Amino acid sequence: MNVLCIAGYVGNDPVVRVSSGGTAITTFSLPIEQGWGENKKVTWVRCTLFGKKGANQPHGLTEYLTKGRFISVTGEMVLEEWESKGEKHAMVCCIVRDTKLGPESGDNTKSAAAKNAEEEVGSSPAGFGDDDIPF
Repeated sequence: MNVLCIAGYVGNDPVVRVSSGGTAITTFSLPIEQGWGENKKVTWVRCTLFGKKGANQPHGLTEYLTKGRFISVTGEMVLEEWESKGEKHAMVCCIVRDTKLGPESGDNTKSAAAKNAEEEVGSSPAGFGDDDIPF
């Protein structure tokens, strides 16, 4: 089974091309972070969508997908390799099968229902304070 799941902030505005057969091909990049502190490493994954889902059409994704937008993708991992000027290169890619958009960047507002629930419950569950919890 070859399944890759990535969630992160889009690194660039999507690029839409159309194949000679008329299929829309949309590409964008997502980061994968590993490690922490001085050992932190970021690997960029090129994500590719085929067909209407990625196309710049009324129900296409590019209408909503912009640099900095949070998205999670699930798809097939592919390692693309090529040679240029005598040097070998490789890039991790994801052929996207499913997507889920997160909130737009800067959209930190809570829904009215979430605010009302917080006001009713308060900061502690079931009205208990920190001193009432036995552990």
